Amino acid sequence: MITQEKTIDYFQTESNGMVLRGMKHSSNLDAKKQGIVIIVHGYFSSNKIGPHRLYVQIANVLAELGYDAYRFDLSGMGESDGLIEDATYESHLKDLKEIILTLYKTSKQPIILVGHCMGAELAIQATIDLPTIIKRSLLLAPFFSNKRIMEKVFGIESLDRLSENGYTYRKGIFVSGSFFRSNTTDINFLSKLATTRDKLSCIIAEADELVPFEDSKKIFSAANLQPIAIKGADHNFLETRQILLEKIIEVFKNTQNQQGIIEKIV
Repeated sequence: MITQEKTIDYFQTESNGMVLRGMKHSSNLDAKKQGIVIIVHGYFSSNKIGPHRLYVQIANVLAELGYDAYRFDLSGMGESDGLIEDATYESHLKDLKEIILTLYKTSKQPIILVGHCMGAELAIQATIDLPTIIKRSLLLAPFFSNKRIMEKVFGIESLDRLSENGYTYRKGIFVSGSFFRSNTTDINFLSKLATTRDKLSCIIAEADELVPFEDSKKIFSAANLQPIAIKGADHNFLETRQILLEKIIEVFKNTQNQQGIIEKIV
């Protein structure tokens, strides 16, 4: 619900000569200002609104907590410049870091990332690359890949095409193979989790249709992290949206109370 204490404004910046377009949700109460949050969209959801307005809802609750919450379209997605056929993991990571550096330069405040699906992997890598700027990252239903997951997401025929051509289509949407190479394999994902675990919180979905719950539990356990698990939730938290938002608020309040360095144990 939009209140008089919150505003939503258009925002844009540039990366690789392309304009990245987004929205800024902010509190009008100066006394409540808590810092900056950037919401990093997934690959298949592919825009700043999110599946069934997920990112809009997250930005709204974070603004109510006093954060300036930004949700962007990365290049080739949504309203930002570029073509989806030209978007790669590397270009999206560069986009995200350009957004981070632009906001940090103007605010001089450490930044919190909220990444969903593939956006969670980008958030982890940005946390590794910009350790003095990123205060914390919250991962929502993070995507990582192994043979079983890839076959589940794409099917054998599309997966063969992805391997042979470097791209395929999933539900009519172009998919670049760069997002599913070594960057997101379970082995590399585990290594990144272990490297950044002191700055991570994670919420996973027990009924995730892309990344099986048991795979997520196993990899987080190996990284010595205990995520928050939402019972009955799918990858986009469609039927458990209110529970998700409440858990996000809980994580951020704990971050505020403990000055941004927390170990969230559920």
